Amino acid sequence: MIKILRTLWAAFWLVFAILLTASITSVFMLFVAFPIGAPMAIFGSIYWHHVWVGFDKLVNAFLFGDHEETLSSRLGKSTIHGHSPVFGHIWIDSLVSWWLHQVDHNHVSKSIDWSVGVKR
Repeated sequence: MIKILRTLWAAFWLVFAILLTASITSVFMLFVAFPIGAPMAIFGSIYWHHVWVGFDKLVNAFLFGDHEETLSSRLGKSTIHGHSPVFGHIWIDSLVSWWLHQVDHNHVSKSIDWSVGVKR
């Protein structure tokens, strides 16, 4: 009985820690990384570039992609090479790719990484 209670107690604290970490990460991305980190990454900050690449890979993993691949790489494979759509339909992928193109010319085509992701 004691072992079961100890396991339940440990599971409770593990879930609590995961939820707390997710909350802190969300607040950090919303209030620090978006308004401050994004411009700094664009202007050459290595730290903020790494933060954004890590966040990008995390979101890609949540969208059933490879945790080592960025969304931009998957979008490039989808829109240019006909792989499965990232966001459920090719026109959504094309719209997101176009938006990224406005920020960085040919962003998704430059971002394709064939060493990671689902192989066809």
